Amino acid sequence: MIRTLLFVTLFVPAIALAQPTPPGFSSYVVGMMTRGEAELPAGASAAELQKAHLAHLTAMWEDGLLLASGPIGDRGPLGGVLIFADDRALVETRVAEDPLVKAGGLVVSLTRWMGPSDIGAGYKKWAADNPGTPDQMRTYQLVLMRATPKALPMTPDEQRAHLLHMDAMAKAGHLVTAGPMLEPGDLAGIFVFATGAAEADRLAASDPAVKAGKMSVTRHPWMVAEGVLPKSFKVPVP
Repeated sequence: MIRTLLFVTLFVPAIALAQPTPPGFSSYVVGMMTRGEAELPAGASAAELQKAHLAHLTAMWEDGLLLASGPIGDRGPLGGVLIFADDRALVETRVAEDPLVKAGGLVVSLTRWMGPSDIGAGYKKWAADNPGTPDQMRTYQLVLMRATPKALPMTPDEQRAHLLHMDAMAKAGHLVTAGPMLEPGDLAGIFVFATGAAEADRLAASDPAVKAGKMSVTRHPWMVAEGVLPKSFKVPVP
């Protein structure tokens, strides 16, 4: 019960506590990729820089640091999302070494997050069993939940209603990954839906915390290799 209540508390925005995570969940470092301000070279030089960037991501994955990565497909400011193992200092060092970051063409904003355990495990096993086989890509719907001025406090009934809604979506197979942020900021949590865009919008908007005006949501199509994200997870409802 203590760990379940911790999850409930942590899904309120901007509360960071160094406590054990609930069963079935782990802590991660999430990187939000946006375009940098530097003017990058064009033509062959740009292609080489992009190739070096992808090689750097591959090296971090081979080292077990990068667990999930993929581009955002709506051509907005957010260009991609990375999920790392929870070693903030090492992640900061390795991200700073990215050729695109060093060139000023890419900015990666890092924050800690709690999500279902074993993110990336299914893909790692598939890659080991199928060397040289091209990835099977899938588009998910990434929903970022942000605090509004009405966010705090959330009553125990509101918290429970929020988790029950998550639980129903997870049991139906619509919500495959979700969890709260572990560092202060207006970003409260992340949902990942295995549905179409319209259905993800409907499900996110029907969240009791969103309907009450305590959280707002933005959705982005996120392309990730099959097996990176779990097919299901259990929401710790008290």
